[in-house]
Parts: sequence; structure tokens; C-alpha cells
Amino acid sequence: MSEPKRLLIASFLFAVLSTLTLAAADFRRYEQIIIDKSNIVHEQGLAYSAPFLSDLPSDSVAFHSSRVRLTENGNALGPAHTYAGFIGNSGGGAYIHLADRVVFSASDNSDPAANNAVYALLIERALPGVVVAGVFAVAMLALVLAWYCAEARVFAKHRVGCGLSRLVVAALALGFCAELAGRTALNDMFLRQGEFVQAVHDQVFGIASDLDIGWMASRFSARPYTMYGLNPDSHRWVAGETNADYLVRRKEPIRPRDQVSFRVLVIGGSTTYDDQIIDETNTWVFRLERSLRERYGDGVDVINGGVGGYTIYENLINYATSLNFLDADVVLLFEGINDVHPRLYPSYDRDYRSYTRAFWNPEHTAITRNHSLLRFSAAYRWLYMAIHYQQLQRTGIAGLVREPYPPVTEWRTNLKNHPPTYYERALYNFATLVTGRGGRIGIIPQYFIPRSDADLIFSVGVHENNEVNQAVAEKLGLPYMEAILKNGAFENSDTNDNCHFNERGAMKMASMVEAFMSHANLLPPR
Repeated sequence: MSEPKRLLIASFLFAVLSTLTLAAADFRRYEQIIIDKSNIVHEQGLAYSAPFLSDLPSDSVAFHSSRVRLTENGNALGPAHTYAGFIGNSGGGAYIHLADRVVFSASDNSDPAANNAVYALLIERALPGVVVAGVFAVAMLALVLAWYCAEARVFAKHRVGCGLSRLVVAALALGFCAELAGRTALNDMFLRQGEFVQAVHDQVFGIASDLDIGWMASRFSARPYTMYGLNPDSHRWVAGETNADYLVRRKEPIRPRDQVSFRVLVIGGSTTYDDQIIDETNTWVFRLERSLRERYGDGVDVINGGVGGYTIYENLINYATSLNFLDADVVLLFEGINDVHPRLYPSYDRDYRSYTRAFWNPEHTAITRNHSLLRFSAAYRWLYMAIHYQQLQRTGIAGLVREPYPPVTEWRTNLKNHPPTYYERALYNFATLVTGRGGRIGIIPQYFIPRSDADLIFSVGVHENNEVNQAVAEKLGLPYMEAILKNGAFENSDTNDNCHFNERGAMKMASMVEAFMSHANLLPPR
């Protein structure tokens, strides 16, 4: 092979190798934070917690979002993303990163506040932009030098060769820039959006992952009138937890009405569904049923009709078209939080049209394998994720069926300009629909504990909607569960975020609801 060809091939291979090496680089650094033992407090059982506030995604935002790792004497603990109830019962080093704290257990189930171990949080951070820019500059310099050498020493007297070399180097430089930008954007996406998003990426592009996310991607399916509902084909730890006839959270078959002596139907959103409790038997609705069966016998049913994200309108339609056929003796309505969202928008319409999209694509909830040859390109993978799976990035079903949120800076003004008049009318209609059919209804206000500046603004709307709940209950002479709002009813450690109960909070909630039903004569005589 002639010297010109060898030099050309050598410069070409050098450029390609530089591009691939830098595109595969991990532009992250790792920060360690030692946990102060004096801040560790006992939560429940084998579970302890330490305060940790940051701008990082936590498992309170979405399950498997956190990328924070916990170590004990330098050794990794786990499993991560374990619900607090499981940590308290099983221990063994399991932990979970929540919005304001890390709940964890020692590897030997000892008291981490008193043992001799050192606990630290390992946090992934993106490298400073100047470092990434420096790497980029060095690589580009190497690329230009390779081109200069090839052109000066080989193609100096060959115009066609010079033009060809310039074209090749320009194409390589463009490809390098795209790959470097794609790799940087992917890293940023994973760090900002959490482990779940990286798991989606890995599953789509056939990269080995320890995280099974299939159940998360298919929790909802298209449904007439309400736009979406629970997907009976989805699963969490066990298959079949969604009843296929009524699309409610219930593994036990729903019996014919004549085989049930007393039936309670609970309606609401994710706080009714108990979105952050994986095991149905630990939800407050299931615990209420178990307690009532111990009290009245197995002829009692308590049906969980909660669907994450449902406002009063979706619940009203769901009841009118489906759940009323359950012929419940008592309906408990746990509503109010989701109806704050429409009031945050500049326009507040009586049918929530500014908040709810007219249609959505259910295919976007299915995670499918990408077999394109371009999947080896980081730039392509980032673009594909941004286009096809943007809705899954920390938004859940809301990213599909709701309009994008307005800035937090506008929330306070919009809440002030949009009193909950439409919510009041819809709630009144719902209550009269139930009572008009001879049923009884109890209204439960929403529990909400602010954990951020945005939550403080949002809590104003929750408080106003709870005032509507009470006003409608008083107007129609309906029982109203005021006890849930009293100081000391719940503690911060009873929820994983600002409103969703963990296992301990669910136990308290079930007990409080049973006491409320007993006091309000919503239970049958013994």
C-alpha cells in the first residue's frame, strides 16, 4: 500500500477512534455526603430516616426515579426503591430516597444511629460544562491535526484529494459533535429525570437492565368518556390486581350483589388508589375492608374505585357509566387535590378544557424495542427518547392526557382569579346522583402537607377545595370527615410525598375512616 493511502487511512481511523471513544465517555462525577448520625431518627420497625433535601429526582416523584445510592462503611446497601413498610418489616439494608429524607435500614438490622457504621449518600452529578468543553476542544484539535497532516503531506498537489479529505473530516467532525452532544444530553436526561427514564432507554434499545418497568409503562389504557382508565393487563408485583369488569384496583373477584351483605365504594384519585403502595393488601381501602370483615363477617366488600389523576369530572362519569352498577350501600368520595390543577392555568373553563387534552395516544404508554441500526448512535437515542417517551419522563399519565403546566410563578395569581366554583357544582351533582339513587355518601377532604415552595402555593387550592367539600356536605346534610384535617392526625413520616400514604399512613387512614363511618352511621347495625 502506498504512503498516501496509509496516511489517509491512519488519519481516518484516528478520527473515528477519537469520536467513538469520546462519545462513549461518562461525563459524570460522583459526590459523597456523610450522614450525620445525630440526625437519624426511627421511623418504624427496622426503618430509620435521615433528612435529605435536594433538587435531585426522588422516588416521591415517580417510583424508581432516584439515582441516589446509600453506602455503609463504603459498601453499597440495597435494594434501593424499597417502600418504607417493607424496610420496616424486613430491613437488610433496603432503602428509599423520598422528597425530604432517605428511609433506610442497617445491613445487620441494628440501629444505624447507634452502631459504629458510617453511612453515606453517593450522588451522581454532571461534569462542569468547562470540562466537557475542554474534552471537546482536545478531540477537535486532534481531528484537525490529522486532517492537516494528511492534506499537507499527501494531497498538497492533488486538488481532488484535498477536497475529498476536507469532506471526510467535515463529516467526521459533524458526527463527532452530534455524538458528543447526544451523549451529554442523555447523561443530563438520566441525571435530571431519574433511574426510571434510563431503564426505559435501556429497555427500548436492548441494553441489559435490572429494573423491570413493563408494569409501569402499561398501567393505563384508553377508555371512552374518561379518556383513560386502569389497564387490566398491567401488573406490579402480581398479575391480575386490576378487575377487568369495572377497571378498579382489586385482585379478589367482585361478587354478585346478592352475595354481599354490605358494600362500600371508595372513589377518588391516586390517594384513594394508594399509588405509592405496591402491595394492594397494604392500601388503606384494603385494610378498611379487612377490618370491617372482622367486625361484620365476610359478606362485606370495600371496593377501591380510585384512579390516579381523576378529577371530579372523570369520577362522576366513571360512576355514572360503570361503578354505580356495583350498587354500593355507601359511597365514600375522597376528592379535591386533582381539581386544584385546572385552577392553576390562565384559563379556567367549566369543563376543564384548558387542562385536559381532547385526545391522547395510548401507544405512548407501551415501551417497544427499537431495532434500528441507528440505535448505536447516542444522538439518535436521545432524539428518539425525547420524541417518543417524553410523556414518561416524570409526568406519568398526566403527560399524556393533560396540557403542560403553567410556570409556578403564575399559580398564586391564577388560583386567586379562579375560585372553585366549577368544582362545587360538579361535586354537588355527584352527591345528588348518588343520593338520588337511594345510596348514602360520605365526603372525605384531602390531606396535604407542603414539602416545597410550590406545594405551599398548591396547598391554598387544596384548602379552598376542602372548604367546598365541607360546604356541599353541610348543604346536603352529608357526613364530612373533618378529623383527617386536625393537627396530629398524621405525621410527615406517614406519607412518601405531600399526599400519598405509605404503609404506616395507610393503617392510620383505614382506622380513621372506619371511626368516621361508625360515628356517621354509615355502617350497618351489629
